[in-house]
Parts: sequence; structure tokens; C-alpha cells
Amino acid sequence: MPKPATTPRIQREENEWNDAFEGTAEDLIAAGIIEQRHLPPQPGRKKGWAIFMPDGTALPPRAASCWDVQGRMSVQEKRGGKYRVEKTVPPAEQQRRRDERPAHSSGDDLHRHYRGTANQLELAGVPARWIAGLPEAGKARGRRTLYEGERRIQVNVGERLEFTILVEHIDSYRRLGGERYARECRAWGLEPSAAFLEEAKRKAERDQRASRPLSDLMDEYAEQNTARSEQQFRQSTIHRLRDQLQRHFLFPQYPRDLSGGFSFDSEAMPEFDDLIEEMVDVFQYRTVLGGKGERATAAPNTTEQIAAAGKDSSLQQFLSQVKDAASRGASHG
Repeated sequence: MPKPATTPRIQREENEWNDAFEGTAEDLIAAGIIEQRHLPPQPGRKKGWAIFMPDGTALPPRAASCWDVQGRMSVQEKRGGKYRVEKTVPPAEQQRRRDERPAHSSGDDLHRHYRGTANQLELAGVPARWIAGLPEAGKARGRRTLYEGERRIQVNVGERLEFTILVEHIDSYRRLGGERYARECRAWGLEPSAAFLEEAKRKAERDQRASRPLSDLMDEYAEQNTARSEQQFRQSTIHRLRDQLQRHFLFPQYPRDLSGGFSFDSEAMPEFDDLIEEMVDVFQYRTVLGGKGERATAAPNTTEQIAAAGKDSSLQQFLSQVKDAASRGASHG
């Protein structure tokens, strides 16, 4: 079939099924690609579309598209006064074009798909041994499964001799958990990774704990952390006190985006240490209320008693230092 003459003003491209031309109506007509009668859009189709069969008759709007019939032509009106014309090429040309392009490939090293003819697969670098002998003589379809090291290759071929291939790496099953991964390893004749199975087991245990009702978690925490003696209660209280104070006041552990850019100067830090010791002393020597069978707790009004130490206490001095440091930092900003 002779190719239509084209001009620099007409864009031409070859697709698997057709030749496509794009340009103004005048240029397309002058090149002999379409005639004037092909331009008006056909009623019943999408806006700006017209489709013609090889004999030049209009394809009815609700008829089968016949997109692979040699000589079929579609005309689409584009923006800027241009048109796109697609003409279906002969079957032999369609096959030649398919064979000259690599097979479609998608995915990654863990999970990859291929689709195409034998020639296309060869161009894509697919080993010939994967598809050799398929389909078997006298059959229109075929399939096989191969195992090569840590990969499994599943091959299918249809009536048009187009292959679909799925290549999986055993590590792709790790995301499905230890049990599925181990099961697949056994099916593939491989030894599962002991390190991964151990990590998967720990993750499953964490997930199981996370899915438990909140009331169960609270009961478990209470069981593990409830004080059993006066000494244990004092020690745990002091530990939580130090932890909370350091978390909220020590600048190196305090996120800068929440600190406003302020920090304690060298004069305030000794007062901060004195504050911790003063508050620890209160908890060390206050009487612990409660006994066996009751929840041990600190005496009430502890905060008030700390503050009641007087204006000359290290607490008051510390707070003054913090205010002074903040004021100086704000004035510098």
C-alpha cells in the first residue's frame, strides 16, 4: 500500500495498528490523506469524531469499532484547527511492527511482568528457554512453571501466540509475613531466612499486642508497674519525677520547633539541678499512705508544699532565672 505524501507541516507516526497523521485540513487534503467529505463530524459520535470503513462508507455509531480492519480510517478534530487521522495498516504490517518492538515489561526485580510475542520477548532480553516448546504441538494454548534459584517463572501463551510471563523473587513474599514466606520457600525448595523469620515473629507479637483492647493493656501495665513496697514506690516516683523534669526543661532534649529558640543560660542550670534535688527530698521523706492491698500514693498537696518552701527556695530562684533568660532571649530576637 503506497504511503501518502506528507509535508513538513504534517506530523506522522507509526503505531502498532495504524499510521497517524496530524495537521490542518488543507494540508491533509493536499497530501491526499483525506478528502473534504471526511471532515464533518458524524452524528451520534463523540464531538469532533468520524470513522470510515475501507470502502469509504461511514461506520454506524453503535457498530463494532473494527479498529484492526485494514483501511479503516478515523478522523478526530483537534484544537487549533488541526485534525488527527488514523489509518489501519494491513495485518502483515501489523505483525511486522509488533515483532520489531520489545515486549511490554512492568514491575521491579522482585515482581516483573512481560507480555508479547516470542520475537518481542527476545528483544526484551527474556531467555528463550522460558518459552521454548510452547504451545505444545496440536494445542492452541500452553503454560509452564519454572524455578531458577530464588526466582519462579510462570509462563502462559494464548491463541494468538502472545505470551504473558510473571517472574517472582522469593523475597517478594516477605511482605506477606513469616508464615507465608516460609510456606513459599518450602514450595520452591529453598531454605527460609532464619533472621527474617525471627523478626517476623517479633512483629506478629507486637501487632497482636497492639490489637488488644485498651482495658487489657491498662490492666497489664498496672500489674507490671504497681508498687509492692514503700521503697519501690519511692524509687519509681523519683524516677518519673526526674524523667518528666528533664523531658520538659533540658534544652538538648527539647525540640527546637517547640522551644521558641530559648535555652537556659549557664547561671540557670545549677538552679535547675537544685530544683530536682529539692523536689526529690520532698518525695523521699514524705509519709507514704496506703498499705498492703491498697494502691500506694503520695500524700496530697505535694505541689503546694514544694511551692511553700518560700521565696528564697531554689525553686523560686530557678523560676526567676528562667524568666530572666527568656526576657534576654526575646530582646535579642
